[in-house]
Amino acid sequence: MKFLTLQSLVQCLPAWGERPAVGVRQSFGLRWWSYRRLHAAAFAVALTLRERDIQRGEYLVLWAANTPEWVSFLFGAALRGIVVVPIDEGASCDFVERIVEKVAPVLVVHGHTQDVRGLGVPTLSLYASHHEPSRSDQASLVVPVAPDDAALILFTSGTVSVPKGVILTHRNLVAQIEAFRQWRWLVRLLPARLLVIAPLSHSQGLVLGVCVPLSIGLSVIYTHSIDPAHLIRTIRQNRITLLSTVPRVLQLLGKTLRHAPYGQSGMTLEEKLETVRRYGWFLRRHILFNETHAILGYTFWVLLVGGALLPRAEEQFWFDAGYILVQGYGLTETAAIVSVNSPFSGRLGSIGRPLADQTVQLAADGEILVRGANLTPGYFQDGSDDASVVTFADGYWHTGDLARRDARNRLYFLGRKKDLIVTGEGFNVYPQEVEAVVQQCAAVRDVAVIGLERDGHEDVHAVLLLDADADAAQIVQQANTRLEAFQRIQSWTIWRGEDFPRTNLLKVKRTALAAQLRPADAATQLEAGPLAPTLEAIRSAADRRQRLELIARYVAETSATPPSREPTQLVQDLGLSSLDVVELLTLIERKAQVTLDQAAVGQDATLADLSELIQSANHAHPPRPLPVRQPAWSANRFGDALRSLCQPLVIGSWTMLSARTVACGLEHLAVLRQPFIIAGAPHKHWLDAFAIYAALPRGLRGRTMLVTNRDFGEYFAPSPADDFGTRLQIGLTYYVGLPSLFRFAILSPFGVMREGFWEICRMIDEGWSPVMFPKGLLFWEEDAQRHDPGLALIAIQTGLPIVPAWLAGNDGLKFGLKRPRDRVVVRFGEPIAVSPAMMPADVVSIVEDRFKLLAACQHHESPF
Repeated sequence: MKFLTLQSLVQCLPAWGERPAVGVRQSFGLRWWSYRRLHAAAFAVALTLRERDIQRGEYLVLWAANTPEWVSFLFGAALRGIVVVPIDEGASCDFVERIVEKVAPVLVVHGHTQDVRGLGVPTLSLYASHHEPSRSDQASLVVPVAPDDAALILFTSGTVSVPKGVILTHRNLVAQIEAFRQWRWLVRLLPARLLVIAPLSHSQGLVLGVCVPLSIGLSVIYTHSIDPAHLIRTIRQNRITLLSTVPRVLQLLGKTLRHAPYGQSGMTLEEKLETVRRYGWFLRRHILFNETHAILGYTFWVLLVGGALLPRAEEQFWFDAGYILVQGYGLTETAAIVSVNSPFSGRLGSIGRPLADQTVQLAADGEILVRGANLTPGYFQDGSDDASVVTFADGYWHTGDLARRDARNRLYFLGRKKDLIVTGEGFNVYPQEVEAVVQQCAAVRDVAVIGLERDGHEDVHAVLLLDADADAAQIVQQANTRLEAFQRIQSWTIWRGEDFPRTNLLKVKRTALAAQLRPADAATQLEAGPLAPTLEAIRSAADRRQRLELIARYVAETSATPPSREPTQLVQDLGLSSLDVVELLTLIERKAQVTLDQAAVGQDATLADLSELIQSANHAHPPRPLPVRQPAWSANRFGDALRSLCQPLVIGSWTMLSARTVACGLEHLAVLRQPFIIAGAPHKHWLDAFAIYAALPRGLRGRTMLVTNRDFGEYFAPSPADDFGTRLQIGLTYYVGLPSLFRFAILSPFGVMREGFWEICRMIDEGWSPVMFPKGLLFWEEDAQRHDPGLALIAIQTGLPIVPAWLAGNDGLKFGLKRPRDRVVVRFGEPIAVSPAMMPADVVSIVEDRFKLLAACQHHESPF
């Protein structure tokens, strides 16, 4: 089937069935939509747009984060012939107002963090519910569109008063899809997951995050953060195969890997590689391959890089580590892709050969000229198409980028034409070439090279983003020894902010840098860093989020100084909850550029304890953490086989000898597909898990896991003061007893709570349904309002329904021969659908109300 418009892509989605199509990974959980669900959601959106009487050719602004719902609105609009105007989720209200004024849309679709008040246009939440049309009604929802009809308008971001909008037609997008559709046979045989970093409001994110991957059957994951620690966890835990990213993110990821500890020597991976350099490239590549794949997982193999030029040293690092690196070049006006560096015929440093359906020429000065079906018809201007985008009579588009070409038609990017520096001697200096040399110097986080006008000519000026205590003069001197004479840096500036100003693809805004330079004092500080947070500021912060940000900055800064025993406690003095501590650790990782995966934070932890955690984060021998998962021997097929024998034997014996289990409400489970979450209450002892397991239909038991929250004390971490018998009993329970009966994870109220969340959500992604007891152990009477919000957080971030289960008749431990057997009733309630726009407190309230309803039904012995 040959695609003609985006409607063709929507129509082919059901062919991939229940394969995961698009998902969003948040701090812990991954929320999936299948291809079949995405197809149904697109038609449901089309029905909503028709009910709102939005006509073909009218404009719809889509202002939200990357989510499955975002894709459904794009496809739903395509079915109705409506032009989508996507805007980055972090865009300012002023920028959005200018877009709305220019485009005059009939509807603004927004996420739950966007402020749409005052736009003067009808609005609709991205998460609003839609009626799904019947299969017979779907055909009537499709409005015929032509390949040359506009599908999207992508506006440039920035500070210009009138943003420039690039029109992309259905033909433009389909041209990119057809260039890669030959890969669909391989993806059908070998399902793969693609992690996308770029926002869908940008052409790179749109084409590589929606159009191309969904046309060949890839499973696409969007993520809310570019923090390296978060990306590493996502790649490893969610079994990512391909990563589509920009050079800046790949540089941060590579730096994190190089600074990771190597073995038990106390060295980092980078230091280890220096010690083996003299032994040759084979040993170096062997170490890089083993270490990076051990961290990122052995399913991760391919890197797709675009948006800017990847430094040569960074490219060499990933190549030596054994990854397939595909680097491409394109612009918004060319629907994202012009050339691709194929891993089979590419070369390091190249941006590849032009795609088959495009013609690329180089002008006399090296400017890239493009012609093809992917080329935009023009810019959006006053409601009309401006064809002046095509500047040659033969239809070539002047990109403004410079490149050279080798004998095999491979392109090598030299930089933007407007960024070219012409020295007083008449030499042309390409900033990217100078930056590539400076970036190889130690202590350089990033660099931007610009032309600084002095005495009628341009000097090569470097703006340096450095580590603390770095010597800028020494770095410039070191770089100049490796540069040609005409390329050498004449002056430099140290940037004092946390990062350069960047676009939504993390490119440096060179114009903004140049505007802030003061030629009279090139070594001056451009931007003052944030004021150091104080304890007074932390205590006086009324906003919860602001308080967490201040604490994270405080401990990140104090960790660099000799530790002081600051006694302020997180919980008692600062009023943080267990979930606040989870969020705080994530913020600290981002601020301090460390990984705290094994951090254990107790309920009485102080600010000084957090500072010490940062100092010891990269220690070669970190303290042994409390367990959050089952023993390694049982988390495999052998363990599953053992449980398939032990579960029916042990739990079946209990139901035959001690308790007669009665299940009510099984009709609520019949409509569900695994995984889902089972929330049980009241929780009185460990045999409650036996009761729920015995009540489940046989087909659901095999993929059920148990979540224990250790309300009964440090059960899995005995005190050294405990006698040998107690320690032996605990050890046998953890290493033999429980793993022989259940897959399980441990969710502690404090301690390693984050690790518990990650483990639970990892198992959910593998298809396991967790059984949780959110009201805790022994709290069915003493504190009826107690409710662990961890259940709600997991449900919101994974999108799984919650099935409440009320237990009655299981008041005491009944294990052994008992006649007559006690009657234990497990009553399953109607599944609770959870929206990603909900807050944990909302979910907790709904679950609590459902528990009360089930308890009342149980009291009256009426079916539910």
